[in-house]
Amino acid sequence: MYVKFSNRKGGEILSFRDQYEGNIISILQMLSLDNPDFKDYQEMKDGEEKQHFNNVFYVHYSYNGTPLKGVYLYFDFENEQVIISYKKYKIKNDFEFTWKLQKTQIRANDGVEGFYRYIIRCMDQNRTAFHTDTFRMLERAAGA
Repeated sequence: MYVKFSNRKGGEILSFRDQYEGNIISILQMLSLDNPDFKDYQEMKDGEEKQHFNNVFYVHYSYNGTPLKGVYLYFDFENEQVIISYKKYKIKNDFEFTWKLQKTQIRANDGVEGFYRYIIRCMDQNRTAFHTDTFRMLERAAGA
């Protein structure tokens, strides 16, 4: 289930919570390390995650459903770029790849829109190889 975290200043971060209600506390604890003012959350309606959220927190889960760690992504749709944990990448439209990480850019099918849709879909694939591979690539892009 997609959840939206918010602060009093109007900031929002999109994330994903699996079926375990208790995991929301773990995600909030991870978020609060860099964003201590994000305390409120609400579950989203189906399809609402497809709206453009500039801030995304991609959470990696263990096989038993425990949130392990996360990666921040900031999407700049106007300038076609993404910041992945402080590293900025230009996103180029390239129909050859779903997405491909390069030193200073990401080549993605349908550009920044396609990359955003891909990331959002992968967030919903908890505890699968698809979800894990995407998280590992994002971690590599972040320089972790």
